[in-house]
Amino acid sequence: MSYQQIVTVNISLDVTGVSRATFGTPIFIADHVWFKEKTRSYTTATGWQGDFPTSSDVYAGMQAAFSQDIDPSTVKVGRREVDSITFTPDAATSAGQEYTLQVLDTADVTTTATFVTTTGSETATTIATALFTALGSPAGITLTDNTGSVTLAKSGTAAYAVTDINKLTYTTITTQTAANMMADITDEDDDFYFVACNDHSAAFIEALSNDIESRTKQYWVSTQNQADLGVYSESATDIPSVLKQNARYRTSYWFHHEADTKFPEMNYLAMFAPRDAGKYVISGNLTKGIGAAKNPLTGNYLSDTDKTNLTNKNASFTENVGGIGITRRGTVSGGATFFVDIIRDRDFLEARLTENLQNLIINQPKIIYTDAGIALIDNVISSTLDRYKARGATPNILQED
Repeated sequence: MSYQQIVTVNISLDVTGVSRATFGTPIFIADHVWFKEKTRSYTTATGWQGDFPTSSDVYAGMQAAFSQDIDPSTVKVGRREVDSITFTPDAATSAGQEYTLQVLDTADVTTTATFVTTTGSETATTIATALFTALGSPAGITLTDNTGSVTLAKSGTAAYAVTDINKLTYTTITTQTAANMMADITDEDDDFYFVACNDHSAAFIEALSNDIESRTKQYWVSTQNQADLGVYSESATDIPSVLKQNARYRTSYWFHHEADTKFPEMNYLAMFAPRDAGKYVISGNLTKGIGAAKNPLTGNYLSDTDKTNLTNKNASFTENVGGIGITRRGTVSGGATFFVDIIRDRDFLEARLTENLQNLIINQPKIIYTDAGIALIDNVISSTLDRYKARGATPNILQED
């Protein structure tokens, strides 16, 4: 038994604090089965690479997210529910080619199905049937041999995952709505601010933009449709026009000819997310990892007409300046004079004021309704605002009079 002092005193601080909202974390959401949880967080530029097939949208989105000189401290991947996923073998061309489909079932049992060609003339039917047979009956998964492909679907409500594939292409089917997707994800993890998604269809963009409008978050999206470069009118039905018409102040729309394969919104988010509120604007910055936007029809950089049309829709884009790509605009769809940095600055300041006032109320036994009590509240508000006031040439959220 060790020696003990006659008296041991431990003093704990009776101070309770509220958690602080974050305004620098992006999430890239895609319909996939690469992990079971609703979200997964990554903090390094390479820590995520083994979790996703190199051909997947998630891989492309994460490449974009970690493309800058200063990376976000955390980037999250969200999972949109899939109804089914179908794997089709690549064409066999020689002996010794290995096909792999590894599944983590709902009971957390991993089954690895492999097939190795012996002649190089094996058909997709032969390979798919062999993989189907080798997988057996994994818990919680319905398998279908489609005579040339294999389909996986949940047989209940629990999630499964596909943890490794080789020499297989795949397609997913999802019917989960944008609203249900966001509800599912935020029920498990709501600690993110910037939202991007691999689904660039018009209906989904409109639905997700509508959902985000009621949250303290921002939705960044890009498209590559030729129609989105057209002239704005109140009756136009292209994506940026509809976002403007519906006054979406939490959506930042970008045009880029490689939107559906490179997800450039994640490049632009990666410039903005690591910076402190009040210290950075998105417009006028050099792009890394992706070039300037081009007109899909002509293959040339955006013309003055293209850029004017986009500007009239409160859209953003990148343009070629002296051979380098530069971000332009940075507005939200709802207003030509409302910028993404202004929206984040407002959200940030509202959160800090709320948190500091909550801390005051929690840690004061009673705030009396007198000048002295009101002064306590006034001091919290004044000190919070003063902390985010610009000094001289140093930018911040608020400017001195």
